Amino acid sequence: MRYGIAMVAALARRPWLVATTLRQLKSLSRPRWWSEPPYLPLPPADYLEFRQVTATGSATAVPDVQDTVIWLEWCRSLRKLPRA
Repeated sequence: MRYGIAMVAALARRPWLVATTLRQLKSLSRPRWWSEPPYLPLPPADYLEFRQVTATGSATAVPDVQDTVIWLEWCRSLRKLPRA
């Protein structure tokens, strides 16, 4: 819960990342996320765990908001590259 609030605050300070955040949520969310609880466009739990382990070495580590912001900036920069 704290992570979510901190992430919203971080995005409020960086409004240029909101569209990137929504785009990433859409591309990573579970299929038919609206049809089962928690009714949020979240990635599958096993994917989140995999990413957490590869990023921090621990499945129980708390996500870092600054790391997420850096990742979103990276995703945003990739969209600016010319398409081959």
